[in-house]
Amino acid sequence: MVAKADTETKNRALLGMAAAVRRERAGILAANAEDVAAARAAGLEPAMVDRLTLTDKSVESIAEGLEQVAALAGQSVERVVTVASQVAVQQPLEPQLIALADACGLSPAEWQTLPLLVNPPSLNFVALALLAELHGRCGYFPAHLRLRPVAGSAPRLYEVAEVLDLQGLRDAARERRG
Repeated sequence: MVAKADTETKNRALLGMAAAVRRERAGILAANAEDVAAARAAGLEPAMVDRLTLTDKSVESIAEGLEQVAALAGQSVERVVTVASQVAVQQPLEPQLIALADACGLSPAEWQTLPLLVNPPSLNFVALALLAELHGRCGYFPAHLRLRPVAGSAPRLYEVAEVLDLQGLRDAARERRG
């Protein structure tokens, strides 16, 4: 079990996963093509289909990311958790966020004690950094707007899907941790 292995073993496992991703690239891309076709057939928004679509470059970046995690100097990698981060833009975000966090499989104690390194999808690292800056300045999490595309609009228009009460989300998460 990788979670109980020493750092060297974990790093070998990460490097092995990177090699496997490269070795299985064709199979990964073929399976992804099936997923993309199914998503299109199900009427998934084009932007979501685009996020779902893998390319040679994105598969290589997955392998490189695993290698970079293995190369973290002097840091122990307890475990690597991959969670599909797609959300349904037409649905409320809070239950989807809770499901994403639950999918990590961490216990309440682990959420509080394990050092976490999060790799958010896309350019969301900017949103995360801005959120930290705003929290530092305000002392609380300010509300945020979540926009969604207006169905059938051309050019693409957006509407407010919901106002996210981030402080309320945080408070509810604290209740769940027990």
